[in-house]
Amino acid sequence: MIRLNRQLRIPESTSSRLYFTSLLGPVLLGSAMAVQLMLASVLVVDAPAPDVSRLTDYGAFLFRPEIDVALYLASTVAAVTLILAFTLRLNVRLRSVDPRAADGFLLHSLLAQSFTAIAATAASTAIFFSAREYLQTDSTIPAGHFALFGLVAAVCLVAAATGGPGGTQSKWAARFRRLLQGDERIAPPALKRSWWDLATPVGLAAMFYVPSWRQAAGDFFLTESLFHWDYYAMGPTLGFHHGLALGTDVSSMYGVGWPLVFSALFSWVPPSYGRMIQVGSVYACIYLTGIYVLLRLLIRRPLPAAIGTGLVSLQMLVGMGEVPIWLFPSLTPMRFAFDVWCFIALAMHQRTRRRLWAAVAGAAAGLAVAFGTDTGLYLGAACGFYWVCTAWMEGRWKERFKDLAAFGVTSVGILLAVLTVAGRGRILIADFWLGWLESILEFGGGFAQLPLATVPNTVTVVSFLAIFFAYVTFVGYCVVRLAHGRAGHFEVFNGFLAVYGLLLLMHFLGRSGDYTPARLWIPLALIVIHLAGRTYDHAAARREASTQPAGARRRAAGWATSLAAGLLIVSLLLAAPPSLIVDPVRNYPGLAASQLHGTQPDGLCLLLNPADLCGLPEDMEQMATEFRAVAGQLRNLADAGMTLAVIDETGSLFYLAADTAPWSRYPRLFVSLHTQHKLAEVVERLRNHPPDYVLTRMPTSVDSAHLQRYPPSMFGLGPHPHTPYADTWRRLGAVVSERYALESTTGPFELYRHN
Repeated sequence: MIRLNRQLRIPESTSSRLYFTSLLGPVLLGSAMAVQLMLASVLVVDAPAPDVSRLTDYGAFLFRPEIDVALYLASTVAAVTLILAFTLRLNVRLRSVDPRAADGFLLHSLLAQSFTAIAATAASTAIFFSAREYLQTDSTIPAGHFALFGLVAAVCLVAAATGGPGGTQSKWAARFRRLLQGDERIAPPALKRSWWDLATPVGLAAMFYVPSWRQAAGDFFLTESLFHWDYYAMGPTLGFHHGLALGTDVSSMYGVGWPLVFSALFSWVPPSYGRMIQVGSVYACIYLTGIYVLLRLLIRRPLPAAIGTGLVSLQMLVGMGEVPIWLFPSLTPMRFAFDVWCFIALAMHQRTRRRLWAAVAGAAAGLAVAFGTDTGLYLGAACGFYWVCTAWMEGRWKERFKDLAAFGVTSVGILLAVLTVAGRGRILIADFWLGWLESILEFGGGFAQLPLATVPNTVTVVSFLAIFFAYVTFVGYCVVRLAHGRAGHFEVFNGFLAVYGLLLLMHFLGRSGDYTPARLWIPLALIVIHLAGRTYDHAAARREASTQPAGARRRAAGWATSLAAGLLIVSLLLAAPPSLIVDPVRNYPGLAASQLHGTQPDGLCLLLNPADLCGLPEDMEQMATEFRAVAGQLRNLADAGMTLAVIDETGSLFYLAADTAPWSRYPRLFVSLHTQHKLAEVVERLRNHPPDYVLTRMPTSVDSAHLQRYPPSMFGLGPHPHTPYADTWRRLGAVVSERYALESTTGPFELYRHN
């Protein structure tokens, strides 16, 4: 970087704003070639064949080996390398051009390289979709497709090498220079209080708070038996609440923060799924208020910050399509609970340079890792990029090292403190760390993944590529400015957000699905809003030469901008189909919507004390009665000091009803046993450390009446010939038949007592 800094010199006759604007050409070219490299590599590079013998039936069904993340990271590194190389080439060409034609050369280079980059990205995407059709039919991709990839890459290299069709001092070049004239560094306006600072949080609360949380829980029970809530919070919460250690005694796949919060809450109120949804919606309001605070710090103006917050909020609602947002807590602000507070602290550090804000950012980063293991680690890595860039930008390595030390000590201290509480003092043993990092160590190896080349939804893939292209562009531009020694806070902060966004995209590659990219737009949305605010600042500075009084100019500009933004948003809402924007907003069970549609009664509830999983259809009355009878038996046994094990596809629902700790380490026993090793561990535990009672289900057939009352979407198939857990049912059922005696039968459920 130091060597580049010495080589990348701007000619004295060239405007710095004109020069750095023209560098968007090589930046876009490098980003385009990164997209091409990734698309070609995911088509041609095969993952190693899995060892199926080590997997259970369900593990073999679920396992899809891929190396997309490695190819993605390699493409990202290649992008930054190419961007620096193309920038150096343009700089060398510029110094050989006649100074009188420099403006024309830069203009032509920008137009030619930008057009080539956009066209190449579109062409490579089209080639990718054409080539992957052969994969869907198990055919070999013709070599001509890869030849086309090579041709597109060659065109990009030629555009980077030539820098455009040459330079002339034309009228367009002169207009281009006048358009970009002025001071490159514009001071943002002063931060003043506004009634928007109160109206925005109130509006967010009216939109996002879920008052009918019992009915929402019932809806999700009907949809997928609260599968994701069991994994995300309920299973580990019940375990910790009843004295077990997270990580070792009970698995906490997503993080330990929310189970600790819910466990503390359930010391005051009865535990329930609905209460978790309520708390999640409250925190969503707080999180989005943090988005507004961040935008106020970045662009200072309240109305654009409110509009930007509204767009981010709207994206969260419509980005999931027809899928209810709270069905997947891992795709809500609960998963990324503390990144916005880290952003705010770093923005304040940029403004004040006080070490206190570095420590606050470290505390937020430490809590982010505690509340979301993988996403928190991504945030920590992005913060490392921020500190390196800030030190390089200012040249004050010693001062920034002290800030980094404050950040690191605070983040590690907070994280270790939370982990100590969650692990009940077991953080010095290896099993705790292996359990805490289980989701990264295990699910990074192919489970629950979907290779990019086989993602069925074209819109999902195109969205991912567009987001990736944008993030690489912002990171590349930040690195280019640093290489010139001309980076500012604006470029560094946007580069930091883009690095965080790039790391979050690994989450999509590891959990590819039609709904996943929605949450990954938020860092990009923050960058775009920040960029729009800076563009407005430059436009306002140019208007200072007007004959109108300064105050009148600012008010007129503000109203004109607000009107234009309002018209644009209304036009988008009217142009979009109702199913895309209107229906998700209207169907969201928020406070405002409940007031408009009227509050509905709870109706039939599966659980009565406290009332939870409500709004069930009336024809499920018999099922609910049978379930409550089983739950009452389990609660009586638990109150008598008996140990219980639920060997069923159902998750933590029975443990919640019995108010006892899960017997298994996993919130969902069957779907967690991917490998023969895990299954053998559970079978051995059932033999050597048997619980007093076991609840399981009787074998069923396709036409069983029990399947009519207990749909698979809520309770699974049970011991059914077509279940994906055939070997798991067989091996665990053999131990139950051997060691236990039938105590009672209620509906399809059987309660066994240990011999």
